[in-house]
Amino acid sequence: MNLSKDLRRHRATLSALRALILEFSDDAWARAPQPGVWCPAQVYSHISIIATGFSFKNLEACLDGSGQVGGRVKLLGRLILWTNVIRGSRRIRVDFPPELLPLSITKEAAREAMDALAAKAEAFAPRVAAADLRFTAKHFLLGWMNAAQWFRFAEIHHRHHLEGQLHRLAEGARSR
Repeated sequence: MNLSKDLRRHRATLSALRALILEFSDDAWARAPQPGVWCPAQVYSHISIIATGFSFKNLEACLDGSGQVGGRVKLLGRLILWTNVIRGSRRIRVDFPPELLPLSITKEAAREAMDALAAKAEAFAPRVAAADLRFTAKHFLLGWMNAAQWFRFAEIHHRHHLEGQLHRLAEGARSR
């Protein structure tokens, strides 16, 4: 793992996410293009909630030693961490617990959330660099990941939604 490269990716992805907010009109921001599809407000909420309540929470468990020692990353997890991509065509349906369901947030709340995630990534980087990578926390699909792997996965997840859903939603909003 290359932590400095992973941190640069966090910075670039979160900056791009923040800039993309401006491309949505207020109407397009809060309106789902079709039933069953999230609107941009919900996608940004999802990115923030999953990073804070899942990825960074598990990363913290690895850092503070409350994770387990050992555990293996599954084949899918290794593939995603190696390629740095969650395939855009890959639709993963997850039954989220209520605390992880996306909300409809304002553009300002989305900007603040992206700034907060950027600050968290910056704060985590030196701690991840010094982490005992034997400690792992479980991802329900990818298996047991250590702090460096959770750090990388968080950015991959952000970028997955940026390059997939959000770019499609922005294109759709421009064509209207």
